[in-house]
This record gives sequence, C-alpha cells and structure tokens, in this order.
Amino acid sequence: GRRVSALRSTVGGVLQRLRGAPERRSGPASGHELAYWHKRGLEKGTYIYDNYLRLWGLSRDSFAGAEVADYGSGPFGGVLSVLEGVEGHPIDVLAGEYNELAVSPFPILPADDYRTPLPDALCDACFCTNALDHDPQPRRVAAEIARILKPGGALYLHVHHRREDQLNKAHRYVVTEEIVRSWLDDLFEEVSLQADSDWPNDEPDLTMLYGKFLRRAV
Repeated sequence: GRRVSALRSTVGGVLQRLRGAPERRSGPASGHELAYWHKRGLEKGTYIYDNYLRLWGLSRDSFAGAEVADYGSGPFGGVLSVLEGVEGHPIDVLAGEYNELAVSPFPILPADDYRTPLPDALCDACFCTNALDHDPQPRRVAAEIARILKPGGALYLHVHHRREDQLNKAHRYVVTEEIVRSWLDDLFEEVSLQADSDWPNDEPDLTMLYGKFLRRAV
C-alpha cells in the first residue's frame, strides 16, 4: 500500500546516498569487524543464524508476511538471511562497507547517531544478536529498536554473559541479567531471559544470555 511504497522510496534514497557518498574511512572498529567476517568465511557465514532461531523455538517461516528488523546485522543481514517470506530490514553502523560485499538478501540500512531511516512502529519483530553488548551506548540502541517496533512487537536479544576477567577489545564491559534488564526495562516487558552454556563459541568458559522482550505500549 501507500505506506510500503513510501518506505521503499525512503530506503531507496538512503541507498542512493550511500552509493554516491565518498568512501567512509574505516576506523579500528570497522576494520576489526570486516576482518572477523572474512576470517569466518563469507561463503559460510550464515550457518550461525539457524542456531539463533532454535534458541527461541522458531523456524525459518515463523515470521512469513511480517516486517522484521535485525539491529547489528553484520554483512549477511543477520537472522534475516535465513528467514522466509519476510519484509527484512537489516541495520548496521557499517552499512556502507557491508552493502559493498553484496552478501545480504536485503539492503543493509545505516544507524547514524542511533537513528535508522525506518518509520515509527513499522516492525513486528527485531533480532539483535551478539551486537548490543558491543555498543558503547546500549540504551540508545534499545531506544531505537523500541521506536521501530510496533507496540507488543518482539525483541529477540542475544548477548555475551561476561565477567570482569572475560573482557577484551570487542567486549568492554561486564554483562549480567540485571544489566541487560537495566537497558530495556522502561521500554520492554520481559518474557524470558536466561543463560545458555552450550552456545558454540571460540572462548572457553563463556556463556550467553538470550531473551524475548515485548515493546511496551506507548
């Protein structure tokens, strides 16, 4: 309808500006992220996303016909890369670099100054996996996710559960259940939040936190 056409026009304009803009200088963070994905292997990078779906008991067609975002999507579009029949909106601060790789099924949207080009209350669901705990201002990320979600829309969140002795350049602060709740409580109603010790990762003795939260009514 009219709303979808307007959204496509907005997204198209953003992408046109991205293509026409001068090449953005890649700082240490963007260089680290790009190196990570190349090391993992671009041709097999989407294998992890079915594992995320299994955490929440979801299938690839669970959101057919829905508007779904993935904040901090990485180059593949995040979980959207394995979902079927969705209107997908991957979001990443490295949208320019990742769009050049052309491995996402949807154009990756920027989040300049924690603001995406998506309209208010568009999305039925948003995934944010292994991203919120990397950002220096997680509450601003949470606020933008809340803005683009419909009231009652679901946030599927997955973060590293880290102690003081498990911090590194990419993970700069401790993350616990209480800290995650402090990022989200005023914006989202908690459905579930639990630790997962069986998540495949490269670091010994590291667990993950994953949860589902519903956007509070405005």
